[in-house]
Amino acid sequence: MDIMSSMDTFINKFWICAKFSRVTNSCSINMSEYLEKQLENITLKENVVSRPGIGTLGQKVTLRANHLRVNKFPNLKLYLYNYTVTSNSGRATGKKVRWKVFEEIKKQKKFGKSLPIFNWNDMIYCSTKLNLEQDEFESVLPPSEPAGKPSSFKIKIKFKEEFSFQHIKDYIDSKQGWDKNIQTCMNALNAYLNYKVRTNFISLGRGIYVPNSKRIILSGGAELKQGHCQSIRVGWNDLTINVDVCSGIFCPPGNVVDVAAGILCCGKDELRRGIDDQERKTLAKTIRTLKIRVLHRGDNKKSIYAIDDLSKESADDTKFRDEEGRETSVTQFFAKRYGMRLAFGKLPCIKVGKNSFPLEVCELLPDQPFKGDITDNGRADMIKHTCVRPNERFQSIRKAVHDVFRYGQDENLKSINMNVDTEMMVVEGRVLPPVSILFNKDRGQPAQKVDTGRWNFVSQIIQDGRKLTNWSILILSGDHPNVVLQFGRQLTETLNKKGMNVTNQPAVVSFNKQGDIKMGLTQAVERSIVNKAEPPQLVLVIMRDRSRLYSDIKRIAETILSVRTQCILSKNLRKQKGFEQFCVNVGLKMNAKLGGRNYSLSAGQIDFISSAPTMVFGADVYHSGVHEQHMPSIASVCASMDAAATIYSGRYRVNKEPRNETIEELDIMVIDLLKAFRTKNGRLPERILFYRDGVSEGQFRKVMEVEVNMLRNAFKGGYGDNPPKLTFVIVQKRHHTRFMPTSQRDGDKNGNCKPGTVVDTGIVVKQEFDFFLQSHASLLGTGRPTHYRVLVDDNKFNANDFQSLTNKLCYLNARCTSSISIVTSAYYAHLICNRARHYTEWKESSSSGGSPSCAPPISIMWIWHGPGMERSRPIGVGALANTAYVA
Repeated sequence: MDIMSSMDTFINKFWICAKFSRVTNSCSINMSEYLEKQLENITLKENVVSRPGIGTLGQKVTLRANHLRVNKFPNLKLYLYNYTVTSNSGRATGKKVRWKVFEEIKKQKKFGKSLPIFNWNDMIYCSTKLNLEQDEFESVLPPSEPAGKPSSFKIKIKFKEEFSFQHIKDYIDSKQGWDKNIQTCMNALNAYLNYKVRTNFISLGRGIYVPNSKRIILSGGAELKQGHCQSIRVGWNDLTINVDVCSGIFCPPGNVVDVAAGILCCGKDELRRGIDDQERKTLAKTIRTLKIRVLHRGDNKKSIYAIDDLSKESADDTKFRDEEGRETSVTQFFAKRYGMRLAFGKLPCIKVGKNSFPLEVCELLPDQPFKGDITDNGRADMIKHTCVRPNERFQSIRKAVHDVFRYGQDENLKSINMNVDTEMMVVEGRVLPPVSILFNKDRGQPAQKVDTGRWNFVSQIIQDGRKLTNWSILILSGDHPNVVLQFGRQLTETLNKKGMNVTNQPAVVSFNKQGDIKMGLTQAVERSIVNKAEPPQLVLVIMRDRSRLYSDIKRIAETILSVRTQCILSKNLRKQKGFEQFCVNVGLKMNAKLGGRNYSLSAGQIDFISSAPTMVFGADVYHSGVHEQHMPSIASVCASMDAAATIYSGRYRVNKEPRNETIEELDIMVIDLLKAFRTKNGRLPERILFYRDGVSEGQFRKVMEVEVNMLRNAFKGGYGDNPPKLTFVIVQKRHHTRFMPTSQRDGDKNGNCKPGTVVDTGIVVKQEFDFFLQSHASLLGTGRPTHYRVLVDDNKFNANDFQSLTNKLCYLNARCTSSISIVTSAYYAHLICNRARHYTEWKESSSSGGSPSCAPPISIMWIWHGPGMERSRPIGVGALANTAYVA
């Protein structure tokens, strides 16, 4: 059997497994578990690749990093205890209760002279062995309010293990690799580092927030607090502490009616008329489980409660039987019992158990997290308040180090002999050489060197413009058709001038956005057809704002009607300044969606990819929000299909296990992409670069063990004993490391690092192949570099070549005229995850539960960013209409 036949057989076997898993979904059989068990027998244990040396390419610069050096290494031994707290009835308790109980135990001197700390979960650390009289006992917390009662709890503290910080020392000295012992040490050090500040100040997630009299209320009612965070990191020769600014979104305290007006974006008096059911759901989602204080009772009664929900009926209509057995409404009851005439009787009530409280007699307690959705205007407000230039950001960090964290006065750090240098570290960086961009050379346009991370496309011609015949414009914004017709003419003129071939003006369809969107899109598709020999190509949709409508448009157009869409906002039709640039930007996206290539890197820029058949992969996993953890995670993979790394094909799947960091069906998606590459190029790739986004730090080894092995075994099906050379890289954006040039001449006009700045010493691990790269220009705030960590490198890159190649791969995003902060393949994978989200409708019930209903079973997505890709019928999908497009 030849290689191609072998690969086809392998693919078919996996698809049979996939179908088998779906058929037996009601049973306990899970395909990803089945595959993992199969992989266990042939797993290849491999070590993380070592650093091949330090990079030397580029101009040297001196940078300040927001890291502090730990001068004195901590004690070399620590004791770990399991810590559980239950109520007298045996019910589990929350973190805050466990912390309060822990502090009460300390106050009672039950730990003797030892100074333990609580990790805010279920562990206790101590630098000396605890001398407890008994490991199970009871403790009583005093009441939290005058009318309250003391609470009794059962405590169990049991010794778990003793561990040594020598593991970290050996890791820093390159005597051992990362393992669970080092992770245990890092967890302990972070607990010690943050315990005192979390006890003394407001904390949310990892952020520490000092009370501030200046309140920031965002559009949509949320309150923004600005604070700081810190964590232990492993550096070149030492431990470091990474300190940064952060922001937290809180629900503002105060009367619930006032808070509701902010959340619903209306005046307080408007609430006298009541709210509709959608507004009620929005408000309920935001305040459910938060704590309130009721204001109508005296001091001798309980006043603090946690919100269960909002009633479906208003206070006027919520009925119950009073003590005398007569039916009465909440409004009537408050008038009779408390002499209160409710001003907002048409609003729903807060439900707490069997009790119903009118909103106006309740106030929300301070410092509680905001659980609602942040509006677009709210996000804009947040960016305005949080985007600060490097100098201001670093000054804020210095102030927090001296006024908030105060390491020298922290008795917990002293107990483990940790000493911290409060001056931020200075590290060496390099600015890589400029990247060269190629436009339309057939029209005599020379390559353009880009050293600022941005280039102007107004004077350039698209490298490969596509023909556009069957297209239309759908108006959902209420704009007059004549205004849109004029815009259509201007857009057509711009597209033709930029190198596309737009043969006719678009048909214009007006539609009421409150109506059936599917009907509106169907009309637009029907009106778009000028050449009946060709399918509809594109519908341009004009929206008033980016609302839930966007999700419906993408889902219906791409999964039912099989047509590409380009959404734009109505306000941009009337732009006085930059209108032509706006048309150019829209044109770039449209051309990419039609299969055109806008630009590429000039010859010789990416020889590693062009000199031998090579695929550049990107992969990502999208997890639902903190308050939607029951929703499934979406995994996506995309890969380049050409030697210029401008044409990409992509796939996505829904992970079976919610919030699973690994891509459960990675092998199936990769095999199908290899098959697509072979179809287009006539052969399989010899080399593979795999950039994996969406992995938290604690999951690196799990991803390597599971996903790298899945790739290795996927290759066996098509390559036999001669697999492609794999380089597997983790891409990290969610970190808090920032840099600022020490000299103004080494930065841009905002004080940020220049695009192409790379750091691979000082604050990185000596033995591991990792580096920070800021590949983009930062127009607002402080630039965030991306952290790349190479786990596997069969291609044997040196530091210069891999850093330079990675930087250049950030210049190939077809949607804009600038470099981006991560490699293009990882960015496209992220886009696929976001698009796949729109294919799932979440129908939430009045309770906290809900169930997803999905569009037709799309398991594969094609995306185009250049010529040569033909439409393909996705495997396992019954119609071409279920193919989707992203650009």
